[in-house]
Amino acid sequence: GCAKADVTFMVHENFRWQRPMRALKAAADEIGELFFAQVSFRSAFDVYVNQPYLATDERFIIYDLGVHCLDLARFFMGNVDSIYCRTQRVNPQIKAEDVATMMMQHQSGAASVVDISYASILAEELFPQTLVRLEGSDGSAELGADFMLTVTQGGDVRRHQVPPAEHAWSEPPGTVVQDSVLMAQQHWVDTLRAGASPETCGSDNLRTMELVFGAYESAATGHPYRVRAPHDD
Repeated sequence: GCAKADVTFMVHENFRWQRPMRALKAAADEIGELFFAQVSFRSAFDVYVNQPYLATDERFIIYDLGVHCLDLARFFMGNVDSIYCRTQRVNPQIKAEDVATMMMQHQSGAASVVDISYASILAEELFPQTLVRLEGSDGSAELGADFMLTVTQGGDVRRHQVPPAEHAWSEPPGTVVQDSVLMAQQHWVDTLRAGASPETCGSDNLRTMELVFGAYESAATGHPYRVRAPHDD
């Protein structure tokens, strides 16, 4: 509809605009053809205090968090042919799933795993950091805790931090997300000025949303969900 009306449309999918994710994307160019990725967000942070409705939603973590992590998997690995998902409800005080594990087959032949949890009591609480590992034919690139980027090629291991920018209005631990909002908005302005299509245009984001609904279908049926033909804007 927007394309026919000649209206530029962008979905504010900001996780891919986190500065550490952009740095990881650039590092991925150094490690050859990607064949595997893991996108992991595991936390026990109390997300219900400021968003109590999350405890009563019929569907929870894939809607709330999984959509962003699935988009990251597409950002790094390309479009998807199929997705398999299992969900769990660990917290007995909530209505829907608070853990989900998803495996995807990408059109390139690569595989990815997206694992998300709001029930993981870990030694170090990293909320709201997303950890990502990419493996390629010539090496690997990994975004670890506290924005440490590690690139491995043969016997050569290079590490450096790729933190988000801090702003007068940002506040930890949410700095990485807050900065990504600014980055996404800058991309929106840049595309409008250039008359270009944004990364997360309508047709692109529909591919991510199909994975969200496909994940729920897979979890319900116990079978992989096969992605349908590409959508138009």
